[in-house]
Amino acid sequence: MTRRSARPSRVIRLLAAASGAASAFALAIAIARPWSMFFWSDAAYGGLLAGLALSFVAAAFVYVREQRAPARANAAQVARYLVVAAVVLAVPWFVWIQPFKALWLSMYAGAVAGFVALGLRGLQSVPRRLELVAFNLCLALLLAEAALRVLAAVSTSPVFAVGASPSEVFARFRKAPGERHLGFACDERGFCDRLVRAPGTKLVAGIGDSFGFGLVPQALHYTTRAEQDLDGIEIYNASVIAAGPAEYLRLLVEDVLPLRPDAILCAFFVGNDVEESERFGARWPLLARLLDREQLMLGVLPKRLWAIAQSREGDARPGAIQGEDAEPGTPMPWLEDPALEAPTMSASAFLEVELRRARFVCAGDDDAAWSRCFAALDALIAAASGVPIAFVVIPDEFQVEDALWASVAASGYERDRPQRILGEGLRARGIAVLDLLPAFLAVPPLPDGQRHLYHRRDTHWNRRGNEVAGRELARFLSGWLAR
Repeated sequence: MTRRSARPSRVIRLLAAASGAASAFALAIAIARPWSMFFWSDAAYGGLLAGLALSFVAAAFVYVREQRAPARANAAQVARYLVVAAVVLAVPWFVWIQPFKALWLSMYAGAVAGFVALGLRGLQSVPRRLELVAFNLCLALLLAEAALRVLAAVSTSPVFAVGASPSEVFARFRKAPGERHLGFACDERGFCDRLVRAPGTKLVAGIGDSFGFGLVPQALHYTTRAEQDLDGIEIYNASVIAAGPAEYLRLLVEDVLPLRPDAILCAFFVGNDVEESERFGARWPLLARLLDREQLMLGVLPKRLWAIAQSREGDARPGAIQGEDAEPGTPMPWLEDPALEAPTMSASAFLEVELRRARFVCAGDDDAAWSRCFAALDALIAAASGVPIAFVVIPDEFQVEDALWASVAASGYERDRPQRILGEGLRARGIAVLDLLPAFLAVPPLPDGQRHLYHRRDTHWNRRGNEVAGRELARFLSGWLAR
């Protein structure tokens, strides 16, 4: 054996040994934990065991052959091959084996590892030009993904808000002190409210996402409306746009509890808070960020840019809040007449959003997501440290507008499923719940057959929706705080 070929051969033997170990480990897990694949058919489970066994045999074959007759490959060839193999094998992973789970990763790695090692034996037969073209293409894809992730980490644009951590959500969406939102200057904490705390009043601190923050002027927000019907109760809004259960916990601990509130109110939006519970207590966070499809910039960013392009309505900036930068006192006629409001999304983009949300929370195949969700809610309840806490369950628009529900619902969908699950789970924990869906459904439709409680093609409440929510919240707090 020459000095030139000795080192690559050692590397190939090492890779073969590692591949065999990965296959053996995965095979042992699959045999010892058949319940982890309980939803697989017998044929699929048997195929997995056979694939893992063959992968181990392939790795062992490569290891033995390298001992006796080393492959005629140099170090550069081996390195290029591994780059190509990583990119090619990422395709089925991101397309079919999602979302990221450590178990699926171990099974997939074990099933392919031996065959990757086997491919090392045939490197010398691959035409050099083909090898270089494949390597350069795959390297370009890896570098593009890396560059986009770096850009996403430093950008404040919501376009790059993919797979954000709680800290990143706050960095992108929490307002600066004094920054204006629909004519109202945010307070020193970056919240769209003012903490007064007059003597003799009870302080209810609210946490939430964009519904809590408000997409109407602060004077029309549902908590402001509720205060008008309450004596001796102040509601302070500590909410951040794009927040989810992971951020609610941080808001509670860092911003709300230091205020020593008499009660805590958490606004929970069924449209995305169940799914966004993924950010709470994620296991293997680094691997999840690398290997979860929803965080693959090359996959997500083109779809997002296409959706933005499709969402353009005339000269309006897609996703903009109408009147966001207005000065105090600027007329906003669309608040009184929903027909005057510019839509946030195109009809097709809006329907796609609602279809996806309805499928996720109403179809009955989201048990893992609900498990994470209740883990986050339990953490919130525990962190409240004895301060009474209640939850306001906010319906999505597809649950409220009958025509929209007819457009998104499929066979087996349960319209109020998320409210039922949340209500049962929280009440079993002794937690009070305000479910706003019945009150919203009780609003008589306008002459066009729609209730018009949400901004036009936006999924957030307009003035009318905040009015209904504020009225119901006042009734709820009157009874809850009197106990």
